[in-house]
Amino acid sequence: MAIFTAFLAVLAISRLLPVIHESEVMALDKSLVFFLAGGVVCFGIGLFDDLKGSRAMVKLLFQVAGGLLAFLGGIEISQFEMGGFIIEFGLLTAPVTIFWFVLFMNAVNLVDGLDGLAGGIVSSAGITMVILSYLNNDMFTAVLFTALAGSVLGFLRYNFNPATIFMGDSGSYFLGYAIAGISIIGSVKSHVAPALLIPLLAMGVPIFDTILSPVRRFVRGRRIFQPDSSHIHHRLKNMGFSTVRAVSTLYGITVFLCAAALITVNLRDIRAGLIIIAIAAGAIFMVRRLGYFEYLSSERFRTWLRCLGDESGISLERRRFFDHQIEISRAGDINEMWHRLTDAAEFLGIDFLELRFTTPAQNQPWPPVRRYENPGTGKSFEDNSLVIHLRLPLANNGDRYGYLKILQNAGKREMPLFLLRRLEQLRWTVTNKLADLDAHQKVLLNSGDTILNSCELSIVSPELLSPELYELQNCEELWNENGKNK
Repeated sequence: MAIFTAFLAVLAISRLLPVIHESEVMALDKSLVFFLAGGVVCFGIGLFDDLKGSRAMVKLLFQVAGGLLAFLGGIEISQFEMGGFIIEFGLLTAPVTIFWFVLFMNAVNLVDGLDGLAGGIVSSAGITMVILSYLNNDMFTAVLFTALAGSVLGFLRYNFNPATIFMGDSGSYFLGYAIAGISIIGSVKSHVAPALLIPLLAMGVPIFDTILSPVRRFVRGRRIFQPDSSHIHHRLKNMGFSTVRAVSTLYGITVFLCAAALITVNLRDIRAGLIIIAIAAGAIFMVRRLGYFEYLSSERFRTWLRCLGDESGISLERRRFFDHQIEISRAGDINEMWHRLTDAAEFLGIDFLELRFTTPAQNQPWPPVRRYENPGTGKSFEDNSLVIHLRLPLANNGDRYGYLKILQNAGKREMPLFLLRRLEQLRWTVTNKLADLDAHQKVLLNSGDTILNSCELSIVSPELLSPELYELQNCEELWNENGKNK
């Protein structure tokens, strides 16, 4: 609300300035009226969502309506020019224009996950656009972006961590809408490519994140509009960054992109293309270093491709199970791995699951580390002649970690078509996770660091631990079965 009202107030006051009034840059023509009307629509649905809550599809429809109003007022992207090449959109002008508005609105909304982050990025982009508009002697666009950047900067003082006021969907939708619309207005009085390129580069981080979000959710079998915690600012937080440090890091990237955008505009030749390619390569390298593409790593993606034969490979069931595999591979220790393993077992409808490790000396099975039974099954299935008994070894490159014992009553209900294939995929995922944990423990032992959890010693390779060290493992869950100590 504060940003929206401040923006309108600055526009009204600007008309009273002599230089502004004489140049008639604030004339309320058709384009500006429709632009403001669309802004009211987007701000309104955002405010309603902040107060009452709204479905994602409803919000999307109102975003489209806001972009459509701007288009009806003559604010449109009819062509794009770069390096002497001109692309005429023709009948696609309306869809391209509306997509431009929706893209920026959702980009600002998604990046509004940390105190001060969205406001800082938007203000940086706004200031950059003010500079570009002034250099092009486009005072009309300069005034609009000045009003936008000024309203955000005033709000930003109270939005830094720890924030006392928050942007909400109303603020983020309006800011995204305003940047998208004003950049198009500026393109009418300047070269199309620079005017549209600046906000894309200045907001490169959230734009890139917004484009990849639906791809990421599709690959993992989640709904396109389902929120998740895999955005770039979430990744920084998961890496141990404080809120201030994460925001400062993304501020720095944004300032760099804004500077690169201004340089690119002034070059306007093949060197501009080389700069864009270099920025794209740097962005891809950065997000890979953040682990942002871990769900698309070469090994995991090849595994997913090998399963494309399951109902054409894009079935919702397969993608949801792939999500469970990713969650297991992310586990930080045995306990977390088991918790996610039982989630996968419940998803597959497994009746009984038991995880055992192999002892280093006698090569005999330990008491079960964990045991899972389907609550709706009971124990009667163990005596059923139709029960499937599976013992899946957990071995990797000669290292034996134990096995998974699985019981499934084939007579109780119809067996899932791809259950056995899923179980093999589950075995592969657990084995690789144990190998990762095993390698982690080897590094700790070789460096002399303290093991954080004695239960984790059970996955260390046998040759690294003496029998005395194994006797020091006092985790009751490893040595207790049916309530009796071994």
